[in-house]
Amino acid sequence: MYIDDDDRDVIGRFPEESDWALSSSEDDSTPFSPSSPHTSVSDEMSASRLSLFSRDRPTPATSMEALALSQPASTTASPDAPPTFLTLPPEIRHQIYRYLPDLVRPTPLIYCLSTFANNLQHPLASVSPLVRAEALAIFYSYNTWVIKLEFRMMYEAFHAWIIRLGPGAASLRLVHISVRGSLFKPRTRHHPIVIFPVLAGHSANTGAQRAVEDYHPPDGDASFKIDLSEKYAGGKVELVRCDGSRENGEKGRVHLEKLVAGLWGKRRAGTLNGQDWVDAVDSFLAFTGWW
Repeated sequence: MYIDDDDRDVIGRFPEESDWALSSSEDDSTPFSPSSPHTSVSDEMSASRLSLFSRDRPTPATSMEALALSQPASTTASPDAPPTFLTLPPEIRHQIYRYLPDLVRPTPLIYCLSTFANNLQHPLASVSPLVRAEALAIFYSYNTWVIKLEFRMMYEAFHAWIIRLGPGAASLRLVHISVRGSLFKPRTRHHPIVIFPVLAGHSANTGAQRAVEDYHPPDGDASFKIDLSEKYAGGKVELVRCDGSRENGEKGRVHLEKLVAGLWGKRRAGTLNGQDWVDAVDSFLAFTGWW
């Protein structure tokens, strides 16, 4: 952006008339014509040369005309000049961004803990609007983001983060969601615990005949992987773990898959925003019994 504009300004800049006047004050300077004996130039040729330069301007000075013709050649950039970063094709800039070790991380990132070495933003975000947009698009698209929603405080942190992302929310592609709900409550079997004194004449191992009881916690955890890549039509959702039955885990996956299809379509159309993520998360949490 800025570098490109500056380059174009230098290449295409044509000097003002005041610049020409300040550049030379000698009336007889004619750098475009070699000197020759005075007797070798006829009056007719001199008159035609003057008329050639006086077509556009009624009474220009000879030195001004000579400078005006030679100035563009001196400001034209050399064809051998090395390219700048912003003059490279977008595809090459894209690959350069991906080689930055602190921009694409090898491990998943948790939204509320992921910062750039305790800085609020990556240094590239302060270079120019174009570099900022391209670098952050790589950061949010190529990293895997873990969204933890097991407790209310985690949900509130997610809500604040996703809205604060602004355009960056449209770049999210690889997401892991961890939720807690009654749909994923585990089923356990155990012996009931009974505390009683051992009476005289009674065996102490009568608990061996106790009946086995089922215990149902109020809720359980589950985790899902989401991939919004274009190669998966409608997005891809995988069940990673589930405290409850596999059947209930599959129910959650199918419902989340429908919500992800809507996010995938908006991302492809370029209209995905943070509120869309919030709406999808709210709908999924309501389905799983989190509320």
